[in-house]
Amino acid sequence: MTSSAPAERTYEWLTVKEAAARAKCHPNLIYTAIRRGQLRASRLGVRKDIRILESWLDAWMISLSTPTLINPDAPGEDPPPVGPLPFARTQKRERR
Repeated sequence: MTSSAPAERTYEWLTVKEAAARAKCHPNLIYTAIRRGQLRASRLGVRKDIRILESWLDAWMISLSTPTLINPDAPGEDPPPVGPLPFARTQKRERR
């Protein structure tokens, strides 16, 4: 009898606190970005806890930055080009 192990995940869900630590910002900035539709997030479980995929957080951080090469002749790979976001931005809602 052979037992197959579950496939290894190549992604990780982060809590808001973990995402803020990784982005080196305050959790309130993460909540604000989610509310404004700038950062994709999901609600999981019965408690509806917010979770963010690492790739979503990376895409958000890249969208906020404009990488500038200080020494283009130095060895190493160029950063990936900043293209369209992997998700659609939502329209801002009018406040009441």
